[in-house]
Amino acid sequence: MKRSTWILLAVVALLASFIALWERKQPSTEEIAKERNRLVDFKPGQVRQLSRSGQGAVSLVKEKGGAWRLTQPVDDTADRYGVEGFLDRLSNATVLRWVEPAASEAQLGLSPPRAVWTLKGPTKPVVLEVGAKAPLNQGLYVRIAGRTALVAPDLESLLLEPVSSLRSKDLLTVGTADIQSLKVVRGGAETLALSRDPTGGWTVTAPFSDRGDSDRIENLLDDISLCPVDQYVSDKPADLSAYGLDPPSTDILVTAKGQTIEAKLGKAVPGGAPEKRLVYAWVSNRPSVMAVSLNSLKSLDQDPEKLRSMSLIPHDFYDVQEIGVSGLYTLALRRDEKLGWVFTQPKLPPKGAQASILADGLSSLRGERAVPLTEPGALGLSPPALTITFQGKGFSDRVELGRDSSGTWYAHPAKRSVALVLPEQAWGKIVASFTLVKGAAKAAPK
Repeated sequence: MKRSTWILLAVVALLASFIALWERKQPSTEEIAKERNRLVDFKPGQVRQLSRSGQGAVSLVKEKGGAWRLTQPVDDTADRYGVEGFLDRLSNATVLRWVEPAASEAQLGLSPPRAVWTLKGPTKPVVLEVGAKAPLNQGLYVRIAGRTALVAPDLESLLLEPVSSLRSKDLLTVGTADIQSLKVVRGGAETLALSRDPTGGWTVTAPFSDRGDSDRIENLLDDISLCPVDQYVSDKPADLSAYGLDPPSTDILVTAKGQTIEAKLGKAVPGGAPEKRLVYAWVSNRPSVMAVSLNSLKSLDQDPEKLRSMSLIPHDFYDVQEIGVSGLYTLALRRDEKLGWVFTQPKLPPKGAQASILADGLSSLRGERAVPLTEPGALGLSPPALTITFQGKGFSDRVELGRDSSGTWYAHPAKRSVALVLPEQAWGKIVASFTLVKGAAKAAPK
């Protein structure tokens, strides 16, 4: 085949590829038809103000950071996802057919309209008037820019949705990540108090003082901050005592974003389904008395002991670079360049001794329960039988271990006032690993 023929074939192939790529990027016939029949012309992200007059008057404004705030009929935090979902559905709404101008506005429910939506932010404000439903539920009449359209009947529920559907559905208006402290008061007594420490972990300060279990505590905070509002009972109530909120049965004080937010729980809501356990609630930075389910707040009733940390060290084990063991056993491990583990003492461990297995065992070791450290000698901790040091960048965590007369092993993390009972099976495997390492054992536990 001639060289010119090859060049011609290459040009044809390149042209065909270009045409295929161009056609792929072109809208389909269906997409063109949908775009032509779109009811409104705006992008949801352009909208900065949103209001409805007439049935269910409401006004919302977009704040810095993208959050939405309700300004009418009350000043409250809006449901961001609810508002954005409304705008998204409206921007994608299509016209079933345009109505002839001669049609009676009164028959179409547009004289006057049931409601008028105004969207500000796009270059030209969008004004949408909501009319009546068409006979036989064939659609909904709406008017925009002087033209009347018939749209899908399900848009009626969207355009006339109650104001409550646009309000925040969460009891608190702050997320768990923003909360710095929590205090719970019942019957005038402080039953639980927590504070976030500088490392990002948690400290329980009441009813005891100790390191907290971050996972359990943040689950508790999630339950409180994300507790769903079942209903809005009364806007701007004059007397909270009528709802059992002054004084409340439970008073929750949360510090977040430099402010203290108080959430009160009151008496049971009469007439509600017993299984929902609805009670009245009020939050200091919100205007209304609400109803919430105690089922969503049941973590408040758990034993505070469950919020105590059972971890041996306060830092994440993934940040540990070296482990040293002294006392009954003497050995040391460090992370290698592949983030695995190797022995540094003894330098020549016996066959079968694997540093990674020992490190994994220590990383997963947790206490079963805590006991007060009133008599260290009775727990074999004075002096300790073993001392384990976990070192990382900028920290060194020490744990002392001992064994009482019954053979139970205890771990005492430094700077804590309790000892943790170690699970027999998990700790037994670690002791077996210690014993296996030749030269590490000074004396075997009896």
